[in-house]
Amino acid sequence: MRPQAWLAVLLLGALWLALPTTDAAAVAVQRVPALLRAPIAASDSSSLADRLLDMASAKLSSGATLSLGGVRLAIPEVGVDDLTIHARARRAVVWALRQAADARGLALDLRGEQIAIPDGVSLLFSLRDERLSVNMQSGPSIHFAASIPAPPSDRRALLPALVACALVILWRRPLLALLVGLIFGAVLVLAATPPATPRSWDGLPGDFVRMLAAELGASGAWKPIATLLCLLATWAITARNGGLGGWTHWLGLRASSARRAQLVTWICASAAFFEAPGKNVALGWMLRTAAVRTRLSAEKFAWLLDTTGTAVLGVCLLSPWTGFAFRLAATASGSGKSPSDLWLATLPWRGFCWLSLALGLVVAVSGRDFGTMLAAERRAREGGGTDARGARRVFAAPEPDPRTAPQAWRVLAPFAVYALAILVQGLRDGGVFTTGFDASSVGAWIALASAMDQQDTSMVAALAALLVALALSSVDGAERGVPAALLRGLKAAVRPCLLIIGAWALSFVSAQLGAGEVLAAALGERVAPQTLPAILFLLSAGAAFCFGSAWAALPLLVPIGCGLAGAMGGSFSDGPVAFSVVSLAALLEGTLAGALLSPLSASSLSATIGAGGDHSDHLRTQSPYGVLTMSALLLSFLAAGLYGLGPWSSLAIAAVVQLGVFAWLSRSSQRQPA
Repeated sequence: MRPQAWLAVLLLGALWLALPTTDAAAVAVQRVPALLRAPIAASDSSSLADRLLDMASAKLSSGATLSLGGVRLAIPEVGVDDLTIHARARRAVVWALRQAADARGLALDLRGEQIAIPDGVSLLFSLRDERLSVNMQSGPSIHFAASIPAPPSDRRALLPALVACALVILWRRPLLALLVGLIFGAVLVLAATPPATPRSWDGLPGDFVRMLAAELGASGAWKPIATLLCLLATWAITARNGGLGGWTHWLGLRASSARRAQLVTWICASAAFFEAPGKNVALGWMLRTAAVRTRLSAEKFAWLLDTTGTAVLGVCLLSPWTGFAFRLAATASGSGKSPSDLWLATLPWRGFCWLSLALGLVVAVSGRDFGTMLAAERRAREGGGTDARGARRVFAAPEPDPRTAPQAWRVLAPFAVYALAILVQGLRDGGVFTTGFDASSVGAWIALASAMDQQDTSMVAALAALLVALALSSVDGAERGVPAALLRGLKAAVRPCLLIIGAWALSFVSAQLGAGEVLAAALGERVAPQTLPAILFLLSAGAAFCFGSAWAALPLLVPIGCGLAGAMGGSFSDGPVAFSVVSLAALLEGTLAGALLSPLSASSLSATIGAGGDHSDHLRTQSPYGVLTMSALLLSFLAAGLYGLGPWSSLAIAAVVQLGVFAWLSRSSQRQPA
């Protein structure tokens, strides 16, 4: 067992123990938005937020005006000692109403965001018998109520994810580690949700599986699995029909060395705007043979796919992440700024993305590495195999049909169809075909990115690529052996799909236990303004690490970060140096960084799949580079908060620290002769 593995596990345990104790009121506040979305008692399926918006828009044709009166949270058994909890409950109500209005396309004029408006709508929240309830009063005659389960949550909610992460590091068996974490989480979830009748031990597995199956269907989480199946089947078919062989021959003439192979990988990952797992799997299938021939390690190949892809996803104007994150931020801020305004304002502060892209390019061009990545690269250069497990592979390509001439276009066509189908669906869903598209408007591009943020989009595109690959195999007799190759591709997808399903299930368990609410509640109200960006960066990284997803962590933390920054005097109208803009950028970068380092991340899992390597080896070699970039960026956020530095000065500090430490620690990947 490597000492570094034990050190990483001890660090996870220390961070868990250092997490502040959260009281019931602080956790209950984080559940207020879910309560406002819950159906009203003894009514149809309309929620309390819907009824409030209906009341607000009754007298207006195109908008809504709502005045908030008193908002209070009461816990009858223990009381509430922290008086700031009522202000936090008010901010949670504001966030939930703005989000509901945005979903309905309403322009909401909300009054009373900071202090109560006389004769406004009053909301009284109460936590009793593990249920969070709300009573809404508007005048003498209008009264509604709703409630949701609210089991107690504390830092134990983080244990299943942390246990799984620790076991991945120690055992280097991701599937087994995920299974243990999932079993542990299942026991906690079922213990926190007692049934109406006593539950027997032999009935626990069935209850939990049914809960997962219901969520899998309701949330559409099965669609990324279907996408992955289609892409791996397409890869197997193009390997059999000669397309992959033709592409590899063409690419081999241009990527004839490990350094060139790294540069080609960095360029391709930078140019692809769509998200993992589709991008990492598709690029891996296109470039992996060239990486193996040039003795580029699978660890380095996976790191380039993962880090570069995550960074591009974070800053690209057309990526689904951009559309999702900045629409969320525009709603949470309540500033009146559009998503495009916020994207432009935060762009200079997106240090993790810029530094990750820069580090990937420097590593590719310089041929230098440090730490575990250096050992992996030197082993690969000396012919020791492209991963630490020797011949072990997640899957290997089917042999091409010797009777079929290699033709690169047979692999390029499905890949092009996949990318084009994603773009066309975004154009259709965004209404571009009916209303037109202003290419000079940043807002139009973000609206297009938002339209592409659909699980169906990637699945349909992957299915189209598979159909094209099958159709092209019928040309010139290339269909020989394709059915067997298709079955082999689907068989090869079993383990990757189990990994992704396990990671998703563990994320669902963490959400059921209230892990996100516990982390958000730990922030509190008494944060020094100078350290808020740095604290938000670390907190969002921790949340994304536990969930394995930036998409799951961001909605929990953006309302809190924007609310705190606004309460401390930050304003989105002050330009790029605004305190609120720095805080928002810190949240965005933290979630991306945490997801990149998480063993549960779909991005990391798909990068391992695409590179044909081992997941624990990928995590072990990627972590030092990710931690270096995070540390440099943390210093820049501290400098910005403490000394009021602007974006470019802060980014320069981070770049000097990151590249300076890299230059000091790194050595040539090619071992010098004695």
